[in-house]
Amino acid sequence: MIDLTGAPIVTVIAAALVYCRVQACLLAMPVFAERLMPARLKIALAMGLTPCFCPRCRPPA
Repeated sequence: MIDLTGAPIVTVIAAALVYCRVQACLLAMPVFAERLMPARLKIALAMGLTPCFCPRCRPPA
């Protein structure tokens, strides 16, 4: 199992990979794949959902 609590660069890479996965899933959905929805909204939604799927990527409290 990968321990993401080590170096900060690993956390950044993990968060970027999770963001890419969330963005890909959103683009595969018919509602979000439409051209009527602005790209900024899709990006903001993916950035907002990324911490939900990557709890180890959050900064320590």
